[in-house]
Amino acid sequence: TLGFVLLSPASFRQAALVQRLQDVYGFDVVDPLRLLQQALKQPPMPEEIPEEGTVPVPLETEPYLLASEYQELRAGKAVSTATFLRLIAKQLGIEKNLTL
Repeated sequence: TLGFVLLSPASFRQAALVQRLQDVYGFDVVDPLRLLQQALKQPPMPEEIPEEGTVPVPLETEPYLLASEYQELRAGKAVSTATFLRLIAKQLGIEKNLTL
């Protein structure tokens, strides 16, 4: 099985159900909205990595947006599927698979 999706009207009991599934089956739980919220708390990743200390860069251990993704979001555009896939892959530790 590739994965499961847990949908709940207005997130009713969703956190409790997710925790039970994780406890019983050991599933990796991915919450795309939470990933996006975490990514927005960090500075965006510049297109070119600057010299150390000149521009703030996000922590590699946390989800982050690329500078172009950040600008599009701030311009009112929707978050792209590619952005969500990158964020999810990073959380699951399979981001290198996206470049295959």
